[in-house]
Amino acid sequence: MQIIKIIVQVLLALIFLMVGTMKLFTPYSEMVLTEGMTWAEEFSAAFIKTIGALEALGGLAIILSLVLKSLKVLVPLASLGFMILMVGAAYTHWSRDEPIATNLILFFVSGLVFYQNRSSLSRK
Repeated sequence: MQIIKIIVQVLLALIFLMVGTMKLFTPYSEMVLTEGMTWAEEFSAAFIKTIGALEALGGLAIILSLVLKSLKVLVPLASLGFMILMVGAAYTHWSRDEPIATNLILFFVSGLVFYQNRSSLSRK
Protein backbone atom coordinates (compact mmCIF):
# COMPACT_ATOMS: atom_id res chain seq x y z
CA MET A 1 0.00 0.00 0.00
CA GLN A 2 2.92 2.33 0.73
CA ILE A 3 4.16 1.90 -2.84
CA ILE A 4 0.77 2.95 -4.26
CA LYS A 5 0.78 5.99 -1.98
CA ILE A 6 4.22 7.02 -3.23
CA ILE A 7 3.27 6.44 -6.88
CA VAL A 8 0.18 8.66 -6.51
CA GLN A 9 2.25 11.38 -4.81
CA VAL A 10 4.94 11.28 -7.49
CA LEU A 11 2.39 11.40 -10.33
CA LEU A 12 0.61 14.35 -8.71
CA ALA A 13 3.92 16.11 -8.15
CA LEU A 14 5.07 15.52 -11.74
CA ILE A 15 1.79 16.79 -13.19
CA PHE A 16 1.99 20.05 -11.25
CA LEU A 17 5.73 20.38 -11.80
CA MET A 18 5.21 20.08 -15.57
CA VAL A 19 2.23 22.42 -15.90
CA GLY A 20 3.78 24.91 -13.50
CA THR A 21 7.05 24.92 -15.41
CA MET A 22 5.15 25.38 -18.66
CA LYS A 23 3.34 28.42 -17.23
CA LEU A 24 6.61 29.85 -15.94
CA PHE A 25 8.64 29.50 -19.13
CA THR A 26 6.12 29.85 -21.95
CA PRO A 27 5.86 33.46 -23.12
CA TYR A 28 2.46 34.94 -22.31
CA SER A 29 1.83 35.82 -25.98
CA GLU A 30 2.27 32.16 -26.96
CA MET A 31 0.33 30.82 -23.98
CA VAL A 32 -2.91 32.64 -24.76
CA LEU A 33 -2.83 31.21 -28.29
CA THR A 34 -2.31 27.62 -27.10
CA GLU A 35 -5.32 25.34 -27.34
CA GLY A 36 -6.76 24.81 -23.88
CA MET A 37 -5.00 27.87 -22.47
CA THR A 38 -7.23 30.63 -23.85
CA TRP A 39 -8.48 31.24 -20.30
CA ALA A 40 -5.09 32.87 -19.65
CA GLU A 41 -6.11 35.96 -21.63
CA GLU A 42 -8.38 36.91 -18.71
CA PHE A 43 -5.37 37.20 -16.38
CA SER A 44 -2.13 39.14 -16.38
CA ALA A 45 1.16 37.52 -17.31
CA ALA A 46 2.39 38.04 -13.75
CA PHE A 47 -0.63 36.25 -12.31
CA ILE A 48 -0.12 33.28 -14.64
CA LYS A 49 3.58 33.15 -13.68
CA THR A 50 2.58 33.19 -10.00
CA ILE A 51 0.21 30.26 -10.51
CA GLY A 52 2.96 28.44 -12.40
CA ALA A 53 5.46 29.09 -9.62
CA LEU A 54 3.04 27.78 -6.98
CA GLU A 55 2.34 24.65 -9.00
CA ALA A 56 6.02 23.97 -9.72
CA LEU A 57 7.10 24.63 -6.13
CA GLY A 58 4.36 22.37 -4.80
CA GLY A 59 5.45 19.58 -7.13
CA LEU A 60 9.07 20.08 -6.16
CA ALA A 61 8.14 20.05 -2.46
CA ILE A 62 6.46 16.66 -2.79
CA ILE A 63 9.44 15.21 -4.68
CA LEU A 64 11.92 16.62 -2.14
CA SER A 65 9.90 15.21 0.75
CA LEU A 66 10.45 11.73 -0.65
CA VAL A 67 14.20 12.29 -0.60
CA LEU A 68 14.49 14.32 2.61
CA LYS A 69 12.32 12.79 5.32
CA SER A 70 12.57 15.98 7.39
CA LEU A 71 10.39 17.72 4.76
CA LYS A 72 7.40 15.36 5.10
CA VAL A 73 5.27 18.27 6.34
CA LEU A 74 5.45 19.75 2.83
CA VAL A 75 3.32 16.96 1.30
CA PRO A 76 0.00 17.85 2.99
CA LEU A 77 0.72 21.56 2.63
CA ALA A 78 1.47 21.25 -1.10
CA SER A 79 -1.55 19.04 -1.72
CA LEU A 80 -3.78 21.50 0.16
CA GLY A 81 -2.37 24.27 -2.01
CA PHE A 82 -3.14 22.19 -5.12
CA MET A 83 -6.73 21.78 -3.92
CA ILE A 84 -7.09 25.54 -3.55
CA LEU A 85 -5.59 26.11 -7.02
CA MET A 86 -7.99 23.56 -8.53
CA VAL A 87 -11.01 25.31 -6.99
CA GLY A 88 -9.89 28.52 -8.69
CA ALA A 89 -9.16 26.71 -11.95
CA ALA A 90 -12.53 24.95 -11.92
CA TYR A 91 -14.31 28.25 -11.29
CA THR A 92 -12.44 29.91 -14.16
CA HIS A 93 -13.24 27.10 -16.59
CA TRP A 94 -16.84 26.80 -15.38
CA SER A 95 -17.42 30.52 -15.92
CA ARG A 96 -16.16 30.11 -19.50
CA ASP A 97 -18.38 27.06 -20.15
CA GLU A 98 -15.29 24.87 -20.44
CA PRO A 99 -14.95 21.34 -19.05
CA ILE A 100 -13.78 21.04 -15.44
CA ALA A 101 -13.28 17.26 -15.23
CA THR A 102 -9.47 17.53 -15.09
CA ASN A 103 -9.70 20.10 -12.31
CA LEU A 104 -12.06 17.88 -10.32
CA ILE A 105 -9.83 14.83 -10.73
CA LEU A 106 -6.75 16.76 -9.64
CA PHE A 107 -8.72 18.23 -6.72
CA PHE A 108 -9.74 14.78 -5.47
CA VAL A 109 -6.30 13.22 -6.00
CA SER A 110 -4.77 16.16 -4.12
CA GLY A 111 -7.35 15.63 -1.38
CA LEU A 112 -6.42 11.95 -1.19
CA VAL A 113 -2.72 12.81 -0.89
CA PHE A 114 -3.57 15.37 1.80
CA TYR A 115 -5.65 12.83 3.71
CA GLN A 116 -2.96 10.15 3.49
CA ASN A 117 -0.31 12.55 4.82
CA ARG A 118 -2.32 14.61 7.32
CA SER A 119 -0.45 13.07 10.26
CA SER A 120 2.70 14.92 9.11
CA LEU A 121 1.05 18.16 10.24
CA SER A 122 0.73 17.12 13.90
CA ARG A 123 3.42 18.02 16.39
CA LYS A 124 5.39 15.16 17.86
